[in-house]
Amino acid sequence: MKRWLGLGALLAFGGLSAVSTASCSNVVGGIGVPTPMPSPPPGTASSGQLDLLLVVDDSTSMGAKQAYLAKALPALLSPLVNPPCVDGAGAWVSQPSDPSANCPAQSSRVSQRVTSIHLGVITSSLGGLGSDACPDVTGSFNDAHGHLVVRTNPDPTYLGYGFLAYDPQGRLSPPGEGDFGTFVQNAEKLVTSVGEHGCGYEMPLEAAYRFLVDPSPYASLVKSGGGTYPITMPSGSFDDELLEERGRFLRTDSVVSVILLTDENDCSVKAGGQWYALLDSAPFFRAASICESQPSSSCCYSCGETPPAMCTPDSLCSTSPMYSPAEDSVNLKCFHQKERYGVSSLYPVARYVNAFSRASIVADSDDLTGDGSPSDNPLFKNGRTPSSVIVTAIVGVPWQEIANDPSDPFKGTQNASTLVANGTWARIAGDPDGFVYPTAPVMLESVAKRPGVNPEENGGDRTLDTSAPVDLQYACTFPLPQPEPGSATCTTPDSPDNPVCGMGGVQISDKAYPSLRELAVVGGLGERGVVASICPFDPFDNMIPEAGYGPAMAATVQRLAHAFAPP
Repeated sequence: MKRWLGLGALLAFGGLSAVSTASCSNVVGGIGVPTPMPSPPPGTASSGQLDLLLVVDDSTSMGAKQAYLAKALPALLSPLVNPPCVDGAGAWVSQPSDPSANCPAQSSRVSQRVTSIHLGVITSSLGGLGSDACPDVTGSFNDAHGHLVVRTNPDPTYLGYGFLAYDPQGRLSPPGEGDFGTFVQNAEKLVTSVGEHGCGYEMPLEAAYRFLVDPSPYASLVKSGGGTYPITMPSGSFDDELLEERGRFLRTDSVVSVILLTDENDCSVKAGGQWYALLDSAPFFRAASICESQPSSSCCYSCGETPPAMCTPDSLCSTSPMYSPAEDSVNLKCFHQKERYGVSSLYPVARYVNAFSRASIVADSDDLTGDGSPSDNPLFKNGRTPSSVIVTAIVGVPWQEIANDPSDPFKGTQNASTLVANGTWARIAGDPDGFVYPTAPVMLESVAKRPGVNPEENGGDRTLDTSAPVDLQYACTFPLPQPEPGSATCTTPDSPDNPVCGMGGVQISDKAYPSLRELAVVGGLGERGVVASICPFDPFDNMIPEAGYGPAMAATVQRLAHAFAPP
């Protein structure tokens, strides 16, 4: 097998011919969002510039996954900087040793050569938004504010700007890094140094929106008014540091690639009056009984509110209006909020589909549309088109659920068209905004064991105390290269049949939870979205393309090859 991980995996996944240039409707698994384009023809990204933003979950349990992402970066970057030669049918012909060399006769580069890369890292930590969770104190990583993070010493970024710059042609003044090997090594260090000390309420979608799109990111949040739940509002000042970082990182004629890495469902809570959902110190109000089965009902309300006039007051709200601390664990604060609390504090999924698609947005609107003053979307205001914005989600979903053949990982991952044709989005994501749950048992968020779960995907559901729930069932698991004695995951008595634990409290596997909101966003982007499992099929052998996050990188390369297609 050729030692070119990106191409080897890409060819195993059906070749470049699988990339569709057709436009598609952004209606996925019941998720209805505006269709902002058809896709322009290939060859529009002629600058050879790539702005690559890595959105990395920095909460507990992410260390091994960050390491896998770092190891996979060469498989992503190498075929972009030095594209292989293919024949007219897209079949591999040769791999030139020199990025500027000509291809053999009757062949050509599979895509334009990427000659300039900006690579930055942000984290999923945006703090507690005014609650007592994840306080933004000196020395903590609880709130990175959506800024570029550099946790290496010394700082390897370009002029200390927070991002790496690969610049072999010396376009920048002063020039950036000209040596590709050094650039990749520094990128790996940026990722592995992120660490596991961030906020446990992961908000990767809002963090990406804040850094790339938000026209007026707030500098801080302040509380006003009295009562138990005073309103939290932006301070009125803009985050000038973030705007400066974005201005330096994001070029006007680049292709933008966003890669999300997280092992949990997104918890992007609305900034402004919604912080109560994240309170660590106190449980919250229950929902009216109807919310559990009919969360979209007009009579679904919080026991902390007056019931709607046309609805019969729920006796539960009179006898037991608030959860006990045992029932409202911090691990469940973002789980089924409307069903459990009667209200949802989360931004809708459509917000992020629109953020990566619309040239004009209404920043004051939760979904960025509707009434209000429109603003230019910084991603598109200088002429960049949606076809040049690609989003990859490496998240909690079993690789079997997105594979072409669930019994054979070597047959690759379903591409965007196949995911739609096979109804895969309905299986793995459902419609979070419409309270439509996924149909794959392993992707249901649940404390109780789920009938029909395939143990080959997640090791089997474990026994959790449903009277005092503290956690959810896993979407997928994978063996750790090295067992971890004394892991907190395996030293608690509440889960004796935890599939990630061995004898004596030794953690032998890692896990991820259903990442429904991230999956729904990628599904809503159609051909511009790439989905991959954070639970690798082969976590041990990084010499084969299918190991680690090779499949995720190959699928991303495949989509970027279309964005950088020869004119």
